[in-house]
Amino acid sequence: MIDDESPPLLWTRPSPRPWTVPCLITTSSFTISVAGIPGAAASVSVLDRDYGLSAHWKPIGVFAETPYAFVALGLFVHVAWFASRKHVATHTPTACGLWFDQRARPLLSQPKSHDTNGPCADCLTAWGDHYGQ
Repeated sequence: MIDDESPPLLWTRPSPRPWTVPCLITTSSFTISVAGIPGAAASVSVLDRDYGLSAHWKPIGVFAETPYAFVALGLFVHVAWFASRKHVATHTPTACGLWFDQRARPLLSQPKSHDTNGPCADCLTAWGDHYGQ
């Protein structure tokens, strides 16, 4: 007999962590897979700066939560979310609405940076609202 109130859980979508999210980098010449949002963003920056290649990256996969990473802007570390399976624009907003250029500001796997005063309070609020914490 099947209990309709609690269906069996056959598969759970993974929760993304910045360093584990699979990403695709594409150029006009090739496509490569990398693990981690910070690594994908950094690779695209290197391809652009050092080799003059126009490259784009995107998180791939189906996740239980929205893929994210952190970025140090000014005195604080901010959260940036990335839609899965959509190319990420070079200029990206943080959870609190600040815009940054990924080529100028590296994405971080952890919410800390030696040259900041800690996390952005508005991003923390957005994080709590988004994840229900």
